[in-house]
Amino acid sequence: MKRFFSILLVIMMLSVFSGCSNKNGNDTIASEETTPEATTPEITTPGATTPNQPDDPDNSDLAAWMTHSMEKLTPTSGIPSKAKRDTKLTIYMGKGESESASLAIYSAIRRGGCSIKVIGAPDDIEVTVYKQHFQVCGKKEYADGLSYVTDTMLLKKDSISGFFITVTTTKDTAPGDKKMIIELSDNEGKTLATYELTAHVWNITYDDKHTYDTATDLEEDIISKYHNAKWNSTDPEEIAKFEEFYVAYYEMLLDYRMCAYNLPYDILDERADKYMSDPRVTTFQIPTNVDDDTLVAYYNKVKSNPDWLEKAYAYPKDEPTDKEMYDDVISVATRIKKLCPELKIVVPFFKNFPYDSNRDAIDIQSEYLDILCVKSKCFHEREFALKVPEKQAQGDLVWAYVCWEPGYPYTNLYVNEKGLNHRIQFWQQYNINADGFLYWSSNYWGGISNPWTTMATVPNLDPNVYGDGSLLYSGIGKDENGEAVIVLPSVRLDIVRDGIEDAELLKMAEKVLGREAVLELVKPVAKDMVNYTSSVSTLQNQRIAIAEALMAASK
Repeated sequence: MKRFFSILLVIMMLSVFSGCSNKNGNDTIASEETTPEATTPEITTPGATTPNQPDDPDNSDLAAWMTHSMEKLTPTSGIPSKAKRDTKLTIYMGKGESESASLAIYSAIRRGGCSIKVIGAPDDIEVTVYKQHFQVCGKKEYADGLSYVTDTMLLKKDSISGFFITVTTTKDTAPGDKKMIIELSDNEGKTLATYELTAHVWNITYDDKHTYDTATDLEEDIISKYHNAKWNSTDPEEIAKFEEFYVAYYEMLLDYRMCAYNLPYDILDERADKYMSDPRVTTFQIPTNVDDDTLVAYYNKVKSNPDWLEKAYAYPKDEPTDKEMYDDVISVATRIKKLCPELKIVVPFFKNFPYDSNRDAIDIQSEYLDILCVKSKCFHEREFALKVPEKQAQGDLVWAYVCWEPGYPYTNLYVNEKGLNHRIQFWQQYNINADGFLYWSSNYWGGISNPWTTMATVPNLDPNVYGDGSLLYSGIGKDENGEAVIVLPSVRLDIVRDGIEDAELLKMAEKVLGREAVLELVKPVAKDMVNYTSSVSTLQNQRIAIAEALMAASK
């Protein structure tokens, strides 16, 4: 009977929230049949006026508004009409989660020495204020890089400035509304703009142990270059200097629920134990390009702790596309399994083909490997869509990944892509019952001069792809403690964290409501890899519906 009422409650809430989003008339679906092949759609602001003409006669040289973090600021989009300039916003979150809001202000004149402060924030939440930096992508600009706001700042003439407010709760945060005021003042202390942000905290607690697998690379040589710290040095001082910078990058990713391939320390180093036991760490790589004795020593140490062994994996090859490459994969995997029989192996792939008369590439992957890491668009292809779940049912894990492609109509992590799409990726991954997400790199700046001036990171593949392999920015300015900043996040990385937290919320709901009930609630957001909403409010409404159904059923 409890099961019946739980499902009934879910259905009732779904109808309420779906009706709300449809009534607004802004819930559209992108599909192969209705959307022409194109680059990622440009972001526009409904009701926008020209940038230098705010329609406010009482304060004609200023315009202030507030949006959700998924709605990226673009200075060329213009200023919303006065009726659409909302300076109040409510964000929704569980205990042990983060959510963000985007604040914008247009100034017709140059204003130096401006400051921003948060008033009235409760003690049981953490509030961080960032400045948004615009990244040029072709002929448009998009907010992407984030830096800490710790001092006075300049509002440029006839320009839009953006700020980013991140609210973080703990498992001890009391549920309910957390209201705060964000006040922007000029150099004389005069208030230029006031924003009211409410964080509505659900009585849902995220576990300290992160459950959604993530994996991404940190380019050691690039960290070495940007921080003048020798990599692979034999000098103890140089080693310690590099480790300090690598730890900062590694910890930054952990703050956003992403795990770097490599631990900050060699696995045999006792300092690695802390990270292997860290509940935030879901995965780490065991290097296999070492001699047999070293590999066995790595394996034996990791195997001594079941939690460590569960997180460990080998990543010996990448993206095989023909029989010869798979012969190499089989050879390497055979060696690893002989020396480390319980170690999981992953080799990302995106192409299926007959390997021999009885087996295809997916069969070889499943026979010799343990994690099927598949490019996201493949789950929209029939052979992958049917066969990968079959292998998963037999015990294989499934990870999804994206890189410089696929582009629109698929979702990705491009700078010049809708922020909503970054988050929807993880709802799509729930649809395919993915266990994790791999992203090939987070600081790939090897082919560019400075990540703050360009994000055309893979011009050899596509000069119109911005931000591929880079979710981080090199450090600028100082942090809240007055220390020089080593590394900084992006708007995209913040949205990725939201998406991963959504994936964990969906898994929590599944345990209580059942997978079929949760899938019905996910459909208005993402039906599959190419059919998904373009409405931020639809995603928000469905999150609320899922959270409230979970809380009600849990009672």
